[in-house]
Amino acid sequence: MWTNYEYMTVLISLLSFLDVQGFNSVLPISRTRLLSTVREKSKIDSSSPSVSIPLNEVPILDTKPNENLDEDKFEWFKSWYPVVPIEFLDETKPHHYNLLGIDLCIWNDFKENDTFGPKLSKKKSKELKKEGEWHAFEDSCPHRKVPLSEGRVERDGTLLCSYHGWRFEGEGSCVSVPQEDGSEEKLKKMLSNPRSKCNAFPTKIVNGLLWVWPDSSADAFLESALSEIPAATEILDDEGNIISEDRLYFGPYNFRELPYGADYFVENVVDPAHVPVSHHNIIGNRYTDSLPIHISVEENISKKGFKVATKLQANLDTDVKSTCNFSAPSLVTLDSSIGDGGMRQILELYISPSKPGFSNHCGRLVLVKDKDGNLPKTFEMFTKPVPKWVNHLLAAKFLNQDALFLHAQERAFSKSGKYTTALPTDEEDMKLTLSRNEDYKMLTYTPNQADKGVILFREWLRRKAGGGIPFRNNIGPISMPPQDNEIVFDQWTSHTAKCKSCLAAYKGVRKFRNISIVLAALSAIWVPSVGGRKIAATASTALFGGAGYLSNKVLKAFKRSEFSHAEND
Repeated sequence: MWTNYEYMTVLISLLSFLDVQGFNSVLPISRTRLLSTVREKSKIDSSSPSVSIPLNEVPILDTKPNENLDEDKFEWFKSWYPVVPIEFLDETKPHHYNLLGIDLCIWNDFKENDTFGPKLSKKKSKELKKEGEWHAFEDSCPHRKVPLSEGRVERDGTLLCSYHGWRFEGEGSCVSVPQEDGSEEKLKKMLSNPRSKCNAFPTKIVNGLLWVWPDSSADAFLESALSEIPAATEILDDEGNIISEDRLYFGPYNFRELPYGADYFVENVVDPAHVPVSHHNIIGNRYTDSLPIHISVEENISKKGFKVATKLQANLDTDVKSTCNFSAPSLVTLDSSIGDGGMRQILELYISPSKPGFSNHCGRLVLVKDKDGNLPKTFEMFTKPVPKWVNHLLAAKFLNQDALFLHAQERAFSKSGKYTTALPTDEEDMKLTLSRNEDYKMLTYTPNQADKGVILFREWLRRKAGGGIPFRNNIGPISMPPQDNEIVFDQWTSHTAKCKSCLAAYKGVRKFRNISIVLAALSAIWVPSVGGRKIAATASTALFGGAGYLSNKVLKAFKRSEFSHAEND
């Protein structure tokens, strides 16, 4: 537990960042997904035509905008997706998340003992080592279809539906129906009925992230086991050698449910030109750093994604460049050199579609030190120990600079009826939606080199991924939620309520604020009439009152994070 002094120190430091909007955000990397079968893997190189993009022009293909030109296509429900860093999750209760329109109940089967009954006290439970496994069920009890995420994880490691008390084990089987008063044989028959079982999805933990395979069919566990999880692995130097761990710094993860689709997130992060303008005063300067950019294609479009290299016009004759690697469907790696000596900054960016108009984003910064283990002083600050919740509040400011645009952009396209990429899974409804879509290149004006990554991604989506992202549990054409900046600024629902660290900090800051207000009031009441004691009492009142004011501002930041480009001079 932090002392009041420690809270005050961090609060003052944090407020100085929040007020000047200072931050450097970071997010996740990954590799290509392993194909479902060895046979499919052997076909990939020979059967997957690629798109060549000339350096000075983005081609307009002589095809219908919604026609799938290539047979070798990405399958949205046959891939692993990163949903949330497990460090954000509380093992003692179930959690609700969305993935491709599926409502998920994510929970851990950690058990305190083998008996069913009231849990141990929080103090005793904290002393136990959490060794359970994480599971993902469809968030629907097979009994009456109420959300399991509103239930409980019991002390015997079962998931209890809080409506009627049915309990389930990690594979989804029902183990108890309290209302059944028949024979043991009748109960056994009831529990063995497939209708009593929860829909369970394959899950894995890789690099501290919970990955979910969004299919619960009979073959899902076999198919997922044959498919590689596209997570970050070894980082290589220019000669292809693995960089040792002592040269690497891995920053903390951030998570947020973003108020726009996963495809708009990828479009944004493969676009380097927006950075100094959108992120003015945080990364670059809109007045001095918005310069001509040269983008070259290093790996052409395939089912697996693509890779581009970026250079400023002034660096065309040098080896200085940054690379952007999109690994379908969720992974973008931005890799930039830092001076000499092999130092690099790598942004690992993960995204997964949650529901129409929203997406799950996880991310972190990775720094590669030089061979002597050194970093420039500018980057050393990111390696300093800072509470996770401070990082998360600062990340909100950074993400909202983009979110204002992307949230509005997606909804405007959808409202026009000319470009909708959130698709229903019903084949006829999907065809109807796609038939109305126009060519992205014709809807937008993208004449510059800087737009090449964006067009490449939109071409990948059209040619390799069916033209959009299909969402389950949707009947008829999908209705996109309306534009609302309050959704963009909402920090509580999109992050705080889902983050174990931020919830604990929120409670701690709130307690600190209340104590500060009480002490300020007592100091104001007890004011000696003369001498140095009067000065001390007045100073105490001001100190505690100021601490209460600052902590109240931080409490508001846990709930709402507003940003205005017009006020960002």
